Amino acid sequence: MLLLKNCTFVATRPSFLKQHRAMTTAITSLPNAIDNISAIEQVAGKRTVMFLDYDGTLSPIVARPELAVLSQAAKDAVNQISNKYTTAIVSGRAKLDVKRLVNLKQLYYAGSHGFDIESPEEPLEGPSAEGQIKYQVGQEFIPVLNKVFDILSLETKDIKGAIAENNLFSLSLHYRLVEDPADEQLIFALAKRISEEEEFRSKIRLTYGKKVIEVRPNFDWHKGKAVVQLLEFMKLNDPSLVRSIFVGDDRTDEDAFKALRDNDLGIGILVASEQDERVVTGQTSASYFVKDTSQVVDLLHELYVFGAK
Repeated sequence: MLLLKNCTFVATRPSFLKQHRAMTTAITSLPNAIDNISAIEQVAGKRTVMFLDYDGTLSPIVARPELAVLSQAAKDAVNQISNKYTTAIVSGRAKLDVKRLVNLKQLYYAGSHGFDIESPEEPLEGPSAEGQIKYQVGQEFIPVLNKVFDILSLETKDIKGAIAENNLFSLSLHYRLVEDPADEQLIFALAKRISEEEEFRSKIRLTYGKKVIEVRPNFDWHKGKAVVQLLEFMKLNDPSLVRSIFVGDDRTDEDAFKALRDNDLGIGILVASEQDERVVTGQTSASYFVKDTSQVVDLLHELYVFGAK
């Protein structure tokens, strides 16, 4: 774990709030956040912090990662809400990549599923305005990830539609464009084989998203811990004073939903269709859902217009 220069925090490990027992009450379906905006806003006297995923949340899922461009409407909505609430982008993409795509200097950014965190470049007002923070977790795994990336790139170069992506602190092996089911099975077998090789098995782990296999450091860190750490950096981690909202679509976002819920720090809003299993069954740590990226824009607008000061 590395705390970079000009950071105002000096610690070798992040401290986390005591974990509360997870709620286990089953629900039959999730309510739509747009239809329940008044209930979401009924948190008198609390300051709101917004956390937003990128792919599938602010930008629709597309065939190739480089095509996931932020629409002007989405950018305007993020810019607007960030002028009212402290806002962070928490993405599986490399931090520099998602910063380039969003291109708003007043935001916090957490790339590689939260392994690479940076505070706004522009000075902030309030408790967190003490200098820019750059915080990285698991830097010692980068050489291993680079080696795995080289292997993945070499062994998938002849698989039509396969895309290997290096996110610095994680790798993504996309197979959305792979048409041949046999090639898809080859990709899964390749990732599994590499993860089980003696050189790598104690250092990396695999996770699975929407038509993507993620290779991450074998280190206890994820979007949930990153969100809690971000709130500490912001000095906005008191549940009696702060309410956070995390909007995300993928399985990796469940860690953030759960961290906010279990620590009484806020709620999760899942981006998924009404037919999605998590929406239908309620088997998610999110409290609400929105149907797609256009409803995310609507949600941000509603929160800006009607949100509590």
